Amino acid sequence: MKNPVKAPGFREVADRAGVSVTTVERVLNERGSVSPETRMKVLEAAAELRLRRVLPSRHYGNLRIEAILPTNPTPYWAKLSGGLKEAGKLLPRGITLHRTFIPENDPPAMIRAITASRMKRSALIVAAEIDDEIARSLPEVMRQGEILVLVSTMLPGLAAQAYSGVDNIASGRTAASLINFAMRGQACRVGVLQANSTLQSHRDRIDGFVSELNPGSSFEILITNEMPGASGRLLSKMLAKTPALDAIYETGDSAEEMAPILRKMQNRPIWIGHERNDAHDRLMHEGLLDFVLDQDPERQARWSMRYILSKLGILESGFSTVRRPELRLFCATNL
Repeated sequence: MKNPVKAPGFREVADRAGVSVTTVERVLNERGSVSPETRMKVLEAAAELRLRRVLPSRHYGNLRIEAILPTNPTPYWAKLSGGLKEAGKLLPRGITLHRTFIPENDPPAMIRAITASRMKRSALIVAAEIDDEIARSLPEVMRQGEILVLVSTMLPGLAAQAYSGVDNIASGRTAASLINFAMRGQACRVGVLQANSTLQSHRDRIDGFVSELNPGSSFEILITNEMPGASGRLLSKMLAKTPALDAIYETGDSAEEMAPILRKMQNRPIWIGHERNDAHDRLMHEGLLDFVLDQDPERQARWSMRYILSKLGILESGFSTVRRPELRLFCATNL
């Protein structure tokens, strides 16, 4: 008769975790006096061995996730903020989300919020556009052991970050591909309105667009710096210089300023913009705006939570099936 297989106990957990049996007993009986790193090792070993007992939480006390957002009322940021708020309601017990709003054009305030938070954080979501100055403050977050998720801006040179967003270079290339297709591969004249020259996401869109545009095409890039009235004024300047523009690509969201000008044109150009919202939907239904590239901010919020929970060792949650954000393309026929 075969001897029954012995169920794993504290000794087996200790061997797998590389700690003493006493340490295993302290962790599993929640007696404290164990570092967070050792506690995690023991709980992971116990879970892998399928120890027959209810395991304690992998973390002591409440965990705090801070999301830093800009005070920007545009639809994209409003959707992202709302998505984070709703995602926060679904977090497991003992984990809370705090949203911190910082004036958009105040990099020093953003840096202070990133590097000198008033709360003890386990994770940080930077849900804001990041310029070069802000980017230099982010390594300090990771040196402090916090989980870092970036939304909207990907920084290739920053190790150990997670990016919950779309590939902005691919976004720009997609816009150029749509124009190339509409022009049947012929060279064309394009006006580009770049919403911001200091933000990496907008620079990436421009780089991708220029690299993909049909050879021989001419283009003019004018920078609005997201100033009120700038898009309408610069579009008028473009059309005065090149009345027969074939296409317009806008990296931001200035539809309300541009639409009245384009309505007056008899032979209007192809128009491609970013971020789906009610105004863009109306313009696509009207036939004035041809395509909108969208980042899906609600999914960006949910995927950020999924990543953080997985890094915390909480694999079963309401976010476990959330897929990574993907670029979405809208036109009048798929609204």
